[in-house]
Amino acid sequence: MTCKIKGLLTEDAPKPAKKEAPAAFKRSVLAAYIADTLCDHPTFGRVKFQKLLHLCEAHLEIQEVAGNYHRDAAGPFDTQMMRSVHSQIEKQGWIAPMKGDKGWTYARGEKVDGYRDHFDRYYGDRKETLEDLLALIAPMKTQQAEIVSTAFAAWNDLLLEGKAPSDDRIVDLILNDWTESKKAISADRWHSALAWMREKGLTPRGLGEHTKKKG
Repeated sequence: MTCKIKGLLTEDAPKPAKKEAPAAFKRSVLAAYIADTLCDHPTFGRVKFQKLLHLCEAHLEIQEVAGNYHRDAAGPFDTQMMRSVHSQIEKQGWIAPMKGDKGWTYARGEKVDGYRDHFDRYYGDRKETLEDLLALIAPMKTQQAEIVSTAFAAWNDLLLEGKAPSDDRIVDLILNDWTESKKAISADRWHSALAWMREKGLTPRGLGEHTKKKG
């Protein structure tokens, strides 16, 4: 009887649940995928990297990005998040961030294959939409990506505030309530960007957190 009881205890005892990976790790897996896909593009740098992470969260609703975005000259930006991303992807040996005279560039690390199983587990069901977003943004110059990300965030902020997001209202927010640097880009160009975003289905739904003014 003792042996039977012992066997039952060892065989039927519930197995401990697998520990869920931290959101920051999942974010670094997504970041590694983005950098691995685009690091050979000449316009892929830190700013464009951040714009894509922002759009992954704001447009594709990938909550693991968990950005805390401020109204920066380069559009919605989270400096602390980018530091964490750089640290994680370099520590894992997936991607090597390198700062040079002309800004940041990225190269595949010696262990670049290491993130891919994790990516399939966390984002495999969203790979097609991710590929579509990257294909849309990849050919852009840095400023073009900034414009799209900024316009998306401003539009989304108005929705979060319960305001009707007319194009005039969105452009007014960007030019007068973001940073002075945005005024260097003409209103016509902002309007053109909004029309292009609608054409491509890159339109916000009033989700996530409101951007914050710097300072």
